[in-house]
Amino acid sequence: MQRAKNEFTNNKCSETEKLQATHNPLLHKKIKKMLPKKHINTQSIKDKHGNLLHDRQDILDRCAQYVEELYDDTRCSADKSTVMKDV
Repeated sequence: MQRAKNEFTNNKCSETEKLQATHNPLLHKKIKKMLPKKHINTQSIKDKHGNLLHDRQDILDRCAQYVEELYDDTRCSADKSTVMKDV
């Protein structure tokens, strides 16, 4: 098992060296594939004042607040009736 792993690694290294020697642009893609994937999972948003919210309930409350503000209709009822007449 160890022998196969070493052989695999040596093959990858020789491929990388060949790409580097020829200044091939695929070198960076090859190296990126060999490196472990980074899984950064941050679940945070900012509140109205720019403070980061990390708690799940705080985030849900902020989302609800944002949607309410987004669809808040501050026009008075007289303006609404004139808008409806124009349509």
